[in-house]
Amino acid sequence: MRRALLLGACLMGCSWSNSLYRARQLASSAERAERQDRTEEAATIWGQVAVKAESAYARNAAGRRGGEALWLRGRASARLGDCSGAIPLLEQAGLQADGAGWQETVTLDLARCRTRSDDPSSALAALQALLASRDETIQREARTLSGRALVRAGRWAEALEALRDDDTEDGRWQRAIAAAHLGRTAEVLALTESRVLRGDSVANWPELLTPLGTHGAAAVDSLLTVLTAMPLVGAPTRQRWQYAAADGLAERDPVESDRRLQALVAAKDEGPGANSARIALATRRMSAVRDSSTLEAALVRLRVLEVGGGSAAFVIRPMLRVGDGIVADITSHPADSALGDLAFFHQAQIARDSLLAPALADWLLGEIEHRWPTSPYLVKSMLVRILLQPDSAVAIRERVRSYPDSPYLRYLDGREGRAFAVLEDSLERYLSLRATLRPDISDDKARPRVSDFE
Repeated sequence: MRRALLLGACLMGCSWSNSLYRARQLASSAERAERQDRTEEAATIWGQVAVKAESAYARNAAGRRGGEALWLRGRASARLGDCSGAIPLLEQAGLQADGAGWQETVTLDLARCRTRSDDPSSALAALQALLASRDETIQREARTLSGRALVRAGRWAEALEALRDDDTEDGRWQRAIAAAHLGRTAEVLALTESRVLRGDSVANWPELLTPLGTHGAAAVDSLLTVLTAMPLVGAPTRQRWQYAAADGLAERDPVESDRRLQALVAAKDEGPGANSARIALATRRMSAVRDSSTLEAALVRLRVLEVGGGSAAFVIRPMLRVGDGIVADITSHPADSALGDLAFFHQAQIARDSLLAPALADWLLGEIEHRWPTSPYLVKSMLVRILLQPDSAVAIRERVRSYPDSPYLRYLDGREGRAFAVLEDSLERYLSLRATLRPDISDDKARPRVSDFE
């Protein structure tokens, strides 16, 4: 009996050991396939690594060997593009590493995933210790990975310094991204010269064009001119590049940016760049709306952009529908009309959230103060305006203080009464009715009664 138990334990141990050993072998094969650019084969092998490592961990989860099984499984998940699944496995593997020879490699794998998962700060913190590793290969890789994490973190000058010795294709591209954000045009051109010479139109050039645009037209045109001169580049690709340049110019030179977007819209060949230009122009027109008259003018311009806009029409049409709805609603509620204050408050929410037109929302709320000065919702609208118009916050707060008996002000002072709940309930009823497109909203249904406050 004892012999049978020992034999069973040996078989189980051997099976576990074989699974882990096999996972190690497969991981080495997968890495070799990656180095030889056999990506599909590598992916297949990494899938096998995950299965073997999971089997080894299921048989023995404790200690250093259980940690190694977790590491191999996490590494396989990361190489297969599942960093969200890999991170917890790698974190636990690091805790169980206990000084194992692969502990620093776990940290590298974890840092890679955190960088890809938009957590560069955590990646940089983990890599800090590896920059002083006794293993030169680990140290060099940590420095390179730190450079990439610095790029993701937007620390451009530090990234250039960390990547200065990385002359790989990807390293030069990462350096070009950092240089573009710093406006170092000549450096960008030098770092990307080999790609341009071989006519690499597949690279993510907007990743360089847009940040260069923030440094002005001359900076971005230096690269754009070189790219558009490459042979065998189709109109859709050129339009994408031109849109990226115009997008980058938006803050630095909005007039020039608009001019370039208009030129894209007017181009004979309709493509993704032209569609993006239509959407960008429509969005800018709406964000610039200040009142009812500028809203109506913007809607006229949006109708022009909608015509022949391809897929952009699916974005612009809802904007037109919402904008027309705001015009119709506020026109039907002149000063002192019943429920006019509620209608304007409702449309201000729509302008802010659906049209992304904060200035229009602010104007609609301001009209409540001018047209319905006795509205119980006046203070609520003024409080919302503080968020929309922070530069005027002090002046608006002063006006709010002149309504000490407002249920909203009493609520903020910790003196909540029944009136506040009644007003909020009435507003919620009104908004719910409007959301269901009910045309029969009456004063009795939505307006709070005087008796409600007694």
